Amino acid sequence: MRNVLQLAGMLFLTACSQGSTERWLPPEEVVQRYSRTVACQIPNNSPNYRQYVTIPLDPGSNEGGFGALWLVGWSGDLGCMGGTGTHAAQLTLVMQNGFSRRAVSPVVIDPQPIPEMQLWSISHLSIDDDVITIRGQSGNPQITGNHFIEERYRWCGQSTTHKNQRFIKQNPSKPGKISCPT
Repeated sequence: MRNVLQLAGMLFLTACSQGSTERWLPPEEVVQRYSRTVACQIPNNSPNYRQYVTIPLDPGSNEGGFGALWLVGWSGDLGCMGGTGTHAAQLTLVMQNGFSRRAVSPVVIDPQPIPEMQLWSISHLSIDDDVITIRGQSGNPQITGNHFIEERYRWCGQSTTHKNQRFIKQNPSKPGKISCPT
């Protein structure tokens, strides 16, 4: 029995050491792999939108980036409904979770952090003073034509009590600083 346990332990350590030789994947590559499992009709970059654009939300700890957060924008047909008009811009929240960058790649922690966003594609994604600016195309260009819009959201942090309060939408008719819930 003891030999069996020793053998099992050696096999486990060998598997772990082999798994750690995979290179660290940047957040956009993690989301690219994720998107190819949950969506189809994922277009390449074009003048009207950028595919897999990443903005940093939190750098994480100094020791290996543990807790770092990124928001990655992309577009595709989520669920591959095929011809039902489900192609849309997607935002995915990615975190360096559990271990430092030296050990593992980040993981998707929220596949739809801003569910009320209604864009067909993303042409611009940026952050300045915790305010995220998203520009893109609204509606399906083959049906409704090109309607470019801009939306702004305040990043309220990962430690917010409810995940739907991480991002607060700015009312375009009331410009100014957006407050986070307390």
